[in-house]
Amino acid sequence: MKIPVGYVGGVLSINDIEQVIQEGFGFVEVGRATIQDPSFVDKLRREEIRESACDHCNRCIAAMDAGGVNCVSNEKGFVYK
Repeated sequence: MKIPVGYVGGVLSINDIEQVIQEGFGFVEVGRATIQDPSFVDKLRREEIRESACDHCNRCIAAMDAGGVNCVSNEKGFVYK
């Protein structure tokens, strides 16, 4: 039986996505980049951007324990755009 295998972790750019697909993965899951910018995938499709401003600081993961999913760097002004 063949099933598509997804790639999870560290995808922050169109180049990352293209590489993962070329390596044979059936799909890509995008996490932190969509927390930093919920429109990330749409912006990639419209070719407005080629990569995320996410810096993988993991503050969003720590903030989940406080009751929500949000980009702490955006709120504090740490993300370069």
